[in-house]
Amino acid sequence: MTNATMDQLISQVADFSKKVIQPVAAEHDKTEAYPEEQLKQLSDMDVLRMPFDGLYGGLGGSFKDFLDVIRIVSRDCASTASILLTQSSMGIWPIYQYGTEYQKQTYLPSTLSGELLCAYGLNELGMNNDLENMETLAVEREDYWELNGAKAFVSHAGKANIYLVGSKTIAEDGTKGYGNFILDAEMQGLTIGNVEEKMGMRALPVASLEFKNIRIPKENVLGGQCNGAEQCQAINDRIRLSIAAQAVGIAEGAFDRALNYVSQDRKFGQRLIDLRNTQFKLAETYTELQATAALLNQIVSSHHTDSTMIAMVKLKAANTAVEVTEMAIQVTGGYGYMRNNDIERYARDAKLTTIYGGSIETQHEIISKNWVNQTQV
Repeated sequence: MTNATMDQLISQVADFSKKVIQPVAAEHDKTEAYPEEQLKQLSDMDVLRMPFDGLYGGLGGSFKDFLDVIRIVSRDCASTASILLTQSSMGIWPIYQYGTEYQKQTYLPSTLSGELLCAYGLNELGMNNDLENMETLAVEREDYWELNGAKAFVSHAGKANIYLVGSKTIAEDGTKGYGNFILDAEMQGLTIGNVEEKMGMRALPVASLEFKNIRIPKENVLGGQCNGAEQCQAINDRIRLSIAAQAVGIAEGAFDRALNYVSQDRKFGQRLIDLRNTQFKLAETYTELQATAALLNQIVSSHHTDSTMIAMVKLKAANTAVEVTEMAIQVTGGYGYMRNNDIERYARDAKLTTIYGGSIETQHEIISKNWVNQTQV
């Protein structure tokens, strides 16, 4: 697909988001209703195929093209954008990047079309983004792997047909390591917990997973061998860039709504936009927003794979989303605080970008780790 054709598809998504996704976003947030019809339509538009080559049914676009879509959809509904990035960055991409030929042929056509839905289970309570603290364990048997453990706060859990699960491993020869395993939702021994009630992104289902003596065929080891530490790092980086794009989109959506409100004519007195204090607040936050978007575009366009740089843009984007949404509430006053408009929803959604995909504290640790290691005696 040519760049012009890809640009046309992105434009179509923007139009679809405004006309179809935005009008129902508040209702989905209120009721926690899964946006099934909207996701089907996006799949039919081939959004999930965008950043993958044509060998397995992709469109041959770039990762940046897909992030542009995440950013656009996030301006109207962060929940829908989260489901898209979960399907692509947490489910499809790991198989596309690391899967065996059998795994690619088996799973990619149906996941790229949206027929099969994906989720990724890595986080555990108390794990703190450190694989060494992981308790989920897969033990190799003669002709299968036996999986036991649990995962917490898994995005898309309950809706997914396929779960990619990170685990500690013990091979038959006693070698210890890490691996990622592809699980079918119907596998015996897999229990999916109740959907969590969340503060924001309420239409995105999140639940725990429990594994009890699950027998996983050896052909379901991602890549055919236990190379989980390297895979998990790359998957996390992909996720963080996706969430950074989402955070920028949330900030843009909140800013646009705040600007629209303060620009309205008033029956009595001047417009809020005519007040210098309002102008200064808008100018400061818009500058931060543009700087964040520029950093994200720079890293993605240059194909940066440096985890420190990726942590920096994730940290910056999440903080910017929170700052812009707080500004939007502040300049709109009681209007922005009330639940009969979108602004308070954006503030709740923005907060999650500081948590999932690695918390603010995790990004701080990644960024400062090199300095700490360099100064150790």
